[in-house]
Amino acid sequence: MKREKISKLPGKFEEILSEIKSVLVSLFGRILERFPEEKRRPIMFGTAGALLFFLVIIIALSANSGRPERAAAQEMAIGPSIPIEELFLPAEPDFLPQFLLEREPRQFWSLDDIRPFWRNPGSPELWRREIHSQVDRLMEGVP
Repeated sequence: MKREKISKLPGKFEEILSEIKSVLVSLFGRILERFPEEKRRPIMFGTAGALLFFLVIIIALSANSGRPERAAAQEMAIGPSIPIEELFLPAEPDFLPQFLLEREPRQFWSLDDIRPFWRNPGSPELWRREIHSQVDRLMEGVP
């Protein structure tokens, strides 16, 4: 009985192949008739190769879409990774602190405070030369 099933199998296989061939000829026969005989075979193989290529790409994309590391990468991209406090400077206060002096300001200077800055006004020519020399030193220092 097993041999009878095995012997029937090749006949059944040939029937299936002939049905597939008739379906393909009915579908693509009209299109292939437009091309010359010597170009039909390369066109069929090229079309089959392109379909196979796209089928492999679709399978690869669908297989990669369910990976857990891909979902984790999307979650990381969605959530904030740097706290806002580190990105922006803190807000300035509404008031500015006053200038703090090292010592209490006085109404009047004493003679000891004035002495390092005081020069006795003598002749105007002396002052003129002093001013010109300071201006020349200043201008020479400017690039």
